[in-house]
Amino acid sequence: MDEKNDNVIMFPKWKSTLEQESMIALKEKRYDDALVKLNELISYDVNKHEIMMGKLICLMELGDYDDAEDLCQQLIGKNDQYFFDYIHIYCTLLFQQSEYDQLIEQLDEVFLKGDIPSPLQSQLWQLYEISKKLKIDNNEEKATYYINQLKTAVNKKDPVQQWRILNKSRAVTVNSHLEYLKKLLITDEINPLVKTAVIEWLQEQKINQQVSVSKFECTQIFIPEQLSTINSHKTTIQILENLHDIEQDNPSLFELIKKLLYRYLYVRYPMMPSDNDLVYISKALKLLGYQYLQLDETVQVENEEKLNVVLLEIINSEKKYFEIIGE
Repeated sequence: MDEKNDNVIMFPKWKSTLEQESMIALKEKRYDDALVKLNELISYDVNKHEIMMGKLICLMELGDYDDAEDLCQQLIGKNDQYFFDYIHIYCTLLFQQSEYDQLIEQLDEVFLKGDIPSPLQSQLWQLYEISKKLKIDNNEEKATYYINQLKTAVNKKDPVQQWRILNKSRAVTVNSHLEYLKKLLITDEINPLVKTAVIEWLQEQKINQQVSVSKFECTQIFIPEQLSTINSHKTTIQILENLHDIEQDNPSLFELIKKLLYRYLYVRYPMMPSDNDLVYISKALKLLGYQYLQLDETVQVENEEKLNVVLLEIINSEKKYFEIIGE
């Protein structure tokens, strides 16, 4: 008889001994030893409530919070009689790790589910309310931190650092610093790509009020929440539709053109080209794509002077883009 079969025959006695040893190690706070024994039991499908709770305790005491959260999620997914025990532990873990968004989302689902045991309901509700307040405080603290960094970069006239700070801050609420950001959007000394990053932050935070944007000696008014993203904007879609034949015939060229287009529009955004220019932009992108891939192709247009103006705009936008963002 092989070793595996021997283990199967010995399993009942071995299981009982291992359970006792794991609980003793847990009681004596030898969490490493307890975890090894508990994991061995679980590997043999011994996953009753006491074993799983023991493992959770070990993981939390050893500071392995990611694994503890993962285990909680698995146990919650069982939706068994211990569902609310696991919810309580999971929410406590999230709170300790300052993961307020995830905690609030989880409790929103639990409150909709209903039937929460009375003592636990008040505890979860208190945790929920505190988390909402701390989330606001935490966001405000992060926003202030980023804005202070941004002000320093603006004072140093460092557009690369300005863009990087803004790009990192988009998930943070911005309301209390909105006036400062609106000022940047109309300041001539601020790089156009930095202004795009400001707009993206306001857009991400669903700012539903008018802001003025000055770029390339032109000023327009926008409501960030109502703006389409660059990739979903009708201008982008129309230009790519104009180049549909290239997508079919030469996918590599099409991907190159898409990148050229995105960088060109990113520099301009949210000030998109007029509809009258879209044909020339499409032709210019096609011509640049041919040149970059060293393809011997030509582009026919009625107004070559207009095409050359657009070509120069795209080339200059490429230069501006790489000066700030790189890639």
